[in-house]
Amino acid sequence: MDIYRKIRKIREYRELSQEYMASKLSISQNSYSKVERGKSKITIDRFEKICKILHVDSQAVLVANERNLLQVINTHSDNNALVSVKNGREIQLSSLHDLYKLRIQHLREEIAFLENSLNKGDM
Repeated sequence: MDIYRKIRKIREYRELSQEYMASKLSISQNSYSKVERGKSKITIDRFEKICKILHVDSQAVLVANERNLLQVINTHSDNNALVSVKNGREIQLSSLHDLYKLRIQHLREEIAFLENSLNKGDM
């Protein structure tokens, strides 16, 4: 599986839109779409930024294959508690409740972005 498909699969798993990703990267949705389709070369810097937005370890994504990609997305610590990455730091999630709170936060950010786009007439 090439790097472009891995990025797309992780983004889809996280339920993030291409528009959201493009906004975070300060590029157009069309440009981001080309990245996921492999029509645009990806720099190391851009790849690192994408992984940060997706909350995944870039090195793990590089070596992941189709069978273990989900494991890369859902990193577990030694005690099997879920771990997430926020602002470059790992945060241990003590319960499913915490996981849902984190997901809600991501969705709120995307909703705010989409509402802002609608208000500007971008969509």
